Amino acid sequence: MSEPNPTDPVLSTNSPIPTDAAVLGGEAGKQQRLRSPKYRNYRFCHRFSHPVRPRFISPDNRYFYEIDYPGFDIRRIDIQTGKCVYTFPRVHRPGSCSRLIFDIALSHDGCLLAMAHDELTATLWRVDQNSENPLLYLDARNLDANYMNYDIPPSLLKRVAFTANDEYLFALASSNKWKDVHTAMWKLQPPHRYPTRDIPRPLEDCMEMMAVSADGSVFVGKKPDSSIEVVKFVCSSKIKRKKRELKRKQISRVFPDNSNILGLAVSPDNQWFAAVSENSLRLGHVETLDLREPISVAQIDRLVFTPDSRTLISSGKDGWVQFWDIPSGDQCGSLPRYEDPVSALVSSRDGTILLIYSKPKDQPMGWINVWELAE
Repeated sequence: MSEPNPTDPVLSTNSPIPTDAAVLGGEAGKQQRLRSPKYRNYRFCHRFSHPVRPRFISPDNRYFYEIDYPGFDIRRIDIQTGKCVYTFPRVHRPGSCSRLIFDIALSHDGCLLAMAHDELTATLWRVDQNSENPLLYLDARNLDANYMNYDIPPSLLKRVAFTANDEYLFALASSNKWKDVHTAMWKLQPPHRYPTRDIPRPLEDCMEMMAVSADGSVFVGKKPDSSIEVVKFVCSSKIKRKKRELKRKQISRVFPDNSNILGLAVSPDNQWFAAVSENSLRLGHVETLDLREPISVAQIDRLVFTPDSRTLISSGKDGWVQFWDIPSGDQCGSLPRYEDPVSALVSSRDGTILLIYSKPKDQPMGWINVWELAE
């Protein structure tokens, strides 16, 4: 993996698609413009070598967060320099072992960070306080006796998300062996954010892949037969607990050839979901389950919606980063092709920053590429 060439010319949409090393370089790279036929301009800012893919960007666009391998440390990284500015303290089990971390989420007000651990536990941290201990420990094992109906119960919290008003923390629990999926919600009471209610929610077992909307209210899961289940969660404090319901629907066949699903995503406005297989990309409406016609693609396994839900961004092993219009499904732009597989796409909450992580398979370090997106 060679260093960028600082003498590269300015690119336009009519230029041949160059390789990664030829595009992302020096001062000339800062002047590059890639214009989408529809409504967006893309400008490359800079890049730096990095060993771990980013997870999400802070609301002020100054930092991104990551889970450092093998999953014990959460780090806050400066987007401009690539340097670590803070490492959260490790969460220990009774004894000396540290708890593994499988997912992290930031509250919408940017004040709280949630970590999903093994053994059905979660921790809540204040982002603006460099404390040695979490603000709160959450244990999903004590939710309900019915939670442990299986011979091999769920043992890991795989996903966490805050609801839109930060009133609830949403979590997905599953077992590595049986792939059972359950959900839990904790009501977070301000100002101390202590949970006042535990709400277990059973889902269908055997989910092999899952995606959760930004506010935790829509869940899309892939079943072993490549069918998809769409679930909407009602999280209003005005509804009594016994009347809480799950609105669940199932799509038996997403792709005409019943091919295997490689990636899922849910739009921030909770209106659309996207699924990609070995050779097709398809959009579906969350409420009506209407499916758009399949789009022929190749080697895509990463999907992310832009915050305005108007664009779907895809990437994969072939190094392409492509943009798809919502809801038409038409391709509306692409970035120059990367030499290495793209394994992470992260969009800021205001849609102005896009982080792209590319990494060779045989190298310990990859590249984080910072792009500016503007209307």
